[in-house]
Amino acid sequence: MRRSLTSWEGISEALPDGIAELLPVALAHVEARLAPVEPHVLAGLMQRMWDAGVPQPHPTTLAEWRRLLSPYPADVLAAAFDQVARTHRWPDPPKIADVVRWIGEEMTRLSDWRHRLQQAQLRARLDAKGRADEDARRARIARWRSNLSPEDQDALARVRSRLAAGESAASIVAESIGGAA
Repeated sequence: MRRSLTSWEGISEALPDGIAELLPVALAHVEARLAPVEPHVLAGLMQRMWDAGVPQPHPTTLAEWRRLLSPYPADVLAAAFDQVARTHRWPDPPKIADVVRWIGEEMTRLSDWRHRLQQAQLRARLDAKGRADEDARRARIARWRSNLSPEDQDALARVRSRLAAGESAASIVAESIGGAA
């Protein structure tokens, strides 16, 4: 599945069997991972970082921290706060940018997967429509053939054999309407 979603070569391949049914679940999982953090969870994550020894910012800036970090998912923020706690070495409190620096790569990765899964869902719908269209076309042809008279079936067989022998369709059509090619 991964190749089907991540490479240009995979785009030309049919999605593996059973994948279309799994796509909504996978997309829901990624969407859940991208859900914004709840305020009480954000407060707990920030407190965990400060309990690890990182200097706390001035209380007047805490509202700004909450406002700017609230759109990000909880697990991404937790990993970013852990990185800040591991790497912050100054007596001054960290900046919001110090946290956001660690968020970008994971957010890009999750957004890319959401896009891939959305594209795969679209592709699965188009593949299903294409299969349905092809089945309908074959059914129409089968109905048409079943309604042919024996003479028409013989004429069709002769035309097919001439085409298979390399004769051009234009010369067959010209001959059938009375002209010569």
